[in-house]
Amino acid sequence: MKNEKFYNVSKQATEDSLNYFLNLIITARIETGVRSNSLCLDEDVNVYAAQVLKNFSHPTYLAETRKYVHLYESDLIARQSEYQDLRERFYLYKHTADHLFFMIGILRGINKNVPTHHAFFRLSDEVYIARARAYYAEAAEYQHKLRGRADGVSEVLSKLSAHFPVYLNLFYHISEHYFGFIEKFSDGEWFHFIHKNIIHKEGVDSRVYVQLMDEFLCHLSSWKKGHHSEDRDLLRILSAELKRLNPDFHYNVESILAARAA
Repeated sequence: MKNEKFYNVSKQATEDSLNYFLNLIITARIETGVRSNSLCLDEDVNVYAAQVLKNFSHPTYLAETRKYVHLYESDLIARQSEYQDLRERFYLYKHTADHLFFMIGILRGINKNVPTHHAFFRLSDEVYIARARAYYAEAAEYQHKLRGRADGVSEVLSKLSAHFPVYLNLFYHISEHYFGFIEKFSDGEWFHFIHKNIIHKEGVDSRVYVQLMDEFLCHLSSWKKGHHSEDRDLLRILSAELKRLNPDFHYNVESILAARAA
């Protein structure tokens, strides 16, 4: 996937998306005391982790890789038996591991939305962490078989498997200190906002639309935190403009504003 630009509202400037996420990874390493190359020669892991963050911000990637992601091990094994192509098996393990990496590290766990009456069937994050390590190891092995030797991809996946809890902690840190806006949404709000307005909408990732979406999310987070009149007014303006660009855009801004007024 080619690199892209995005509009950073806080800096009022256009930035390279991959470089932005890479800087977050490096900053997190410094702030958590795990410098690059302190575990092994792992600057390649920095780039890979940044790419994971970038990928999960892109609706096209999510749509294209959804078929490879299986959280139930029985489903994953069944799908593996269906795939005779080693490349497909590689994708199966890699994309499932990436999904676990992002969900546990950035969105704070797999079980957030599991209903209480299904609690008996929940698996702990520790189980999923162990599986992510195993899946990265499997992906590395399939890559090795595909190339007939170790290469850059198999090596970085092996490093992720070997030191996964350390790299996962970087995502925890980024989520807490740099992606705090996620906590301003309820689980239901976040699910419906993303799935209705981004993931299933082809052709809405134009530069203007994405820039406006960035601003909308920024002001929504700010409103929920401080309830400033400027954020209220801009939410109404941005919502109307997003609706104009994408008629299927849906977020009930007035209900959020009314809840505060009540």
